[in-house]
Amino acid sequence: MVGFCTYDRASGTILMYGSGPMDTVLLQDTDTIGVSLLEEVVPVPGALYYVVNGEVKERPPSPIRRNGMRFAKIPPGATMTVAARPEVPLRPDQPLDGTRYDLTDSVVELVIGVPGAYLVEFECFPFQAVRFEVNIR
Repeated sequence: MVGFCTYDRASGTILMYGSGPMDTVLLQDTDTIGVSLLEEVVPVPGALYYVVNGEVKERPPSPIRRNGMRFAKIPPGATMTVAARPEVPLRPDQPLDGTRYDLTDSVVELVIGVPGAYLVEFECFPFQAVRFEVNIR
């Protein structure tokens, strides 16, 4: 048994990880999907890792900073998702079901007119996604 992860060759995004017999693992290698063998069988979730030149690397933390309702240091190509906070807390790897915005600026001033608790998530690969909780009174 060998540990492995499959990844998108164009972006380095990890698609899945696991373990299996070497001959079965190598069958998953294609023109668009790469296979990276791991030194040991360990989880490498795509939310925390990606592949660079065939090697698994930890995704860098998000540079985004919050000051009140102002979010700054947003990298180019980022998306922002805003959703009402669910009653049951989400795990960090659960997707946020809300309205998604493609951002074109490095700073966002968020204005929400309805009182409540909201989650704001920023994504910009290869950075790790980051979530903030916002409470409007």
